[in-house]
Amino acid sequence: MAAPKPRVGRGAGQICENAFAITPSDSVDLTTPAILWIGGAGTITVDTLNETSVLISGVPAGILLPLVVKKVHATGTTATLIVGLY
Repeated sequence: MAAPKPRVGRGAGQICENAFAITPSDSVDLTTPAILWIGGAGTITVDTLNETSVLISGVPAGILLPLVVKKVHATGTTATLIVGLY
């Protein structure tokens, strides 16, 4: 029996092909929507693909946030070392 092929895409259970460092900004969207790796604990404020702005508090360091976002806001974000994966 052949091993299953990995699923490439966005979201939990997916394998991402690219990554980029994120500098939070209140005015600039990400270059591509992405899920987030949070390297340093804190809060994070994001815009989802459907334009919903949400503040997520208590985000621990070293976690993959399984939510596809289009913007990481500077205001309300204290988490650090944020990486976008897609």
